[in-house]
Amino acid sequence: MLFGRIIEIFKSQRLIIENFGYLTLLNIYNLFLPLLIYPYLIRVLGTETYGLVIFVQTIIAYFSIFINLGFNISATKEIAIYHNNKRKLSEIISSVLIITSTIWLVFFFFLLLLTFTIPVFKENKILFIIGYGATFNDFLFITSYFQGLQRMKYITIINAVTRTIYLMLVFLIVKTSKEYLYVILLNSIMFLINGLICIYIIFFKDGIKFKIQPYNILRNYIIKTLPIFYFNLFGSIKSKSNEIFLGFATTYTSVTAYNLSSKITFLSTSIFANLSNAIYPNISISKNINQGKKYLLFIMFTSLIFYLMIVLFAKHIIALLAGANTFSSYNILYIVGASIPLYSTSTAIGQILLLPNGLNREFSFGTVISTVVYLILVGFQFYFDAVNIYSLSYDLLISNLISVLIRLYYAYKNYLL
Repeated sequence: MLFGRIIEIFKSQRLIIENFGYLTLLNIYNLFLPLLIYPYLIRVLGTETYGLVIFVQTIIAYFSIFINLGFNISATKEIAIYHNNKRKLSEIISSVLIITSTIWLVFFFFLLLLTFTIPVFKENKILFIIGYGATFNDFLFITSYFQGLQRMKYITIINAVTRTIYLMLVFLIVKTSKEYLYVILLNSIMFLINGLICIYIIFFKDGIKFKIQPYNILRNYIIKTLPIFYFNLFGSIKSKSNEIFLGFATTYTSVTAYNLSSKITFLSTSIFANLSNAIYPNISISKNINQGKKYLLFIMFTSLIFYLMIVLFAKHIIALLAGANTFSSYNILYIVGASIPLYSTSTAIGQILLLPNGLNREFSFGTVISTVVYLILVGFQFYFDAVNIYSLSYDLLISNLISVLIRLYYAYKNYLL
């Protein structure tokens, strides 16, 4: 009886489960790959040099947020709604490509300006310019197209193949600390190849036509995506800035230590974020609140269990990945990892309940307020010269808690809970 019920659920939700599976496999692979290569790069590059690489990649990640402009979510919804209308799909994809490529060019020249004016950028000019290639992933690889059509298989296969090649090339080429540039260069080449494959599938295999769009249509898409952009921007300020603050205020070794706990935490939250992403197109169309509530409860409880498992095995996880390097502490993972149930629940409320019901501003508000609180806490710590890896970890935790509480309030206020 129970087995039959499980089969029935699987059949009725086959597409969601399938896409969730592909997205989860992709993100596990994407995050396990850096964890697999982590001990090797620490040994070859050293903690300071590898910390510098992480520092540069984190700053470039901020550029990615502006280039993507939130289309990873907003365009997914549009494509899901108009998935059978090729003319409309052409308009959406063309608009996204025009907007993101324009922003890409603007920020490339902005980066060049920084490399001539700001000391840390001047000292690592080549590293930043090469690293900017990672942003090819944000305007060439249009993930919203595949997510909106619920064809996540393409995203998974393309990324798995190119990242495997990247992993092998790093092991083959990077042999000394002097070859740290190749870590960044190979990463940028990988994202460029990913993007070109995506463009080929969309415009040549699927026959979507690229057309120059009038200003009013482009403006309309920008207005629609801005709340999502604000969410991504403010969310990234919390999730990515600790490594930048540590790089400026402490040492690159601290950046490396924090990055390990951050990667483990992000690997966990990505599983639940993928479930929200897989559900989002379906809920956007059906508007089934009761079904959304069930998914939310599932994510809340399973993410909490996931965190408790990490707490239980934290020492073993750190020892396995950091090896003999004592700079990494499992205590940091206890603190940073507590964001797993908080962030997963917050994301689920936003994408499963708020966004499908048109509550875009409410979706963004929790992130904005929690980020402001985070920045205030960090500001006080800088003022009193109290910035360290533990204080910044607690700042992130407090901020994520505030985000969950605000989104719960809006969901309850709008009778979604």
